[in-house]
Amino acid sequence: MNDISHILYFRPSANPSASVPLGGRSVGHYIVDAKHHEQRMVKDFFQFFWGIEGTGEFKIGRQALLLHPEEVLFLKPGDLHDFQAVTKKWEYRWWTMDGPLTGRIISSFGWKNRGPKRAGPCPVELFIGLENCIRKIGPAAERRGCAAAIELLAAASGDEREEDSFDPLVSECVAIIKRQFKNPGLDVAALAKVLRVHRTTLARKFCAQTGVSPSEYIIRTRVQNAQSLLKGNSRSIAEIAGDCGYEDSNYFSTAFKRMTGLSPKEFRRQ
Repeated sequence: MNDISHILYFRPSANPSASVPLGGRSVGHYIVDAKHHEQRMVKDFFQFFWGIEGTGEFKIGRQALLLHPEEVLFLKPGDLHDFQAVTKKWEYRWWTMDGPLTGRIISSFGWKNRGPKRAGPCPVELFIGLENCIRKIGPAAERRGCAAAIELLAAASGDEREEDSFDPLVSECVAIIKRQFKNPGLDVAALAKVLRVHRTTLARKFCAQTGVSPSEYIIRTRVQNAQSLLKGNSRSIAEIAGDCGYEDSNYFSTAFKRMTGLSPKEFRRQ
């Protein structure tokens, strides 16, 4: 072994508790040099790798996948683990999951293949959270470990930022939408005019950071507020539509049903 540093923790039991849909099995942090080559072995669990610095190469059949910083890829049960550093230094974190529902849960987060997928900076605090759960013993710790592993999976499934880390342009756009969603004239063109930026530039940056277009964000904000109003008072649907930026109550009902799967009347009766 030519590891510069490696830290890893394992769940002491061979299988996850029956009370969790997915088990956080193990977690680790490796810093290795160019001579490092993982021992070739077939594993029977899902393992995710999050690149931090340098580059690693994963050989899967005839395919070679490169993992760069801020990227994530995973290996499936039955895959041969055959990977190595291809730069002078390679730093990455990893975690493994097992349990009968793990594959379905991973797919539900949008993973159609092994990756690599851009995911943004490695969330060290989430890895430490999983470490803390795995180092404890008992059903309660396993349940928290399940939640921690799923939170890591959610973070790894896209590089959209949290709202408090948007750049100034996108932050201001979000603030305007939240202040002005009741205005029927609020749309991408109006936002671009206020922000003094081309609408195409605004849409591209907004979607890259939030995961949705400005138009979709406006609709979701309006529908979210309508949901609270529908449950919170007995005002007419037409009045609520007007309070949420819709001059036409029929158009409001169509947008509401597209988003929630229910008409405003059906939602109110729930």
